[in-house]
Amino acid sequence: MRFFAVFLIALAGVAWWNQHRTNGHERTLGRIASEIAGRPVAVNCQGLPSALVDISPRAGEVMFNEDGTPPDEATLKRDTCRYLERFEDARSAPSFECVRRVEPCDPSTRKIVAAVRVLAHEAWHLRGVTSEAETECYALQTTALAARRLGATPEEARAVALWNTRQVYPYLPSYYQSSECRDGGSLDLHRGTTDWP
Repeated sequence: MRFFAVFLIALAGVAWWNQHRTNGHERTLGRIASEIAGRPVAVNCQGLPSALVDISPRAGEVMFNEDGTPPDEATLKRDTCRYLERFEDARSAPSFECVRRVEPCDPSTRKIVAAVRVLAHEAWHLRGVTSEAETECYALQTTALAARRLGATPEEARAVALWNTRQVYPYLPSYYQSSECRDGGSLDLHRGTTDWP
């Protein structure tokens, strides 16, 4: 009986620590999403029970209201949140060199770097953009901002954005792509410059 009580106390401690860590991470992600969305929003990380039964391939989700207005929060899948948590440490790993060179990466690095774009993508939905092609294009152009807020240097942040543009975007389903998602295209957020994305 005593062992069981100690086990329950330890389990409660681990749960409290995990929730405290998750809440801090969600606040950080919420601040980044708010900056991109242009208004106060929140980011929730999917909990373990939900993740165990989730068969959706999506990395994040924003459920628009019935009238088409965006909600005040997005949900990132459990794995997406975990990859974003690993981003800071990944930047100093030798495997991150593929991002700096904008070359194909190992699966783990790929998922971590792609998660930064996912955060930007869901933030654009929170801003009110419903079209997946427009949302993805705007996300590519703000991935560097998200990476900077997650601790990347300006050079690393630019590399993360370029890597997503060249190593992920061309392979997304067609409804996530647009011929106007290019330097000088109608979806270019900075048409007066040649800085792309």
